[in-house]
Amino acid sequence: DGYLLQHVVAAGIPCLGIEPSLNVGAVARNRGIPTMSEFLDEQLAASTRSEHGAATLVVANNVYAHIPDLIGFTQALRALMADDGWLSIEVHHALNLVALGQFDTVYHEHFQYYTL
Repeated sequence: DGYLLQHVVAAGIPCLGIEPSLNVGAVARNRGIPTMSEFLDEQLAASTRSEHGAATLVVANNVYAHIPDLIGFTQALRALMADDGWLSIEVHHALNLVALGQFDTVYHEHFQYYTL
């Protein structure tokens, strides 16, 4: 929905959101965030990198639980990045889900949860 990227845009830093949900992508675009409404795969990563250049920072907050093909998605992230770029991934931690009673984050759209 562009929540994170709205701050990037406000700071004048070039950015691009990639969001597969059409309605969520529309919300981001309405906030003034350049957003593609497509699923990220290696082909899209290659064409995006070709059109926009290599990314110096790629952020994937709370998306890994929704991805059935972790290897392909991770390779697509890598394909977006400059060789000296940074990748930030945020995921839920299964121990916290149980220990802190965060059961509202457990639902059928998640393919996996992570533990040490």
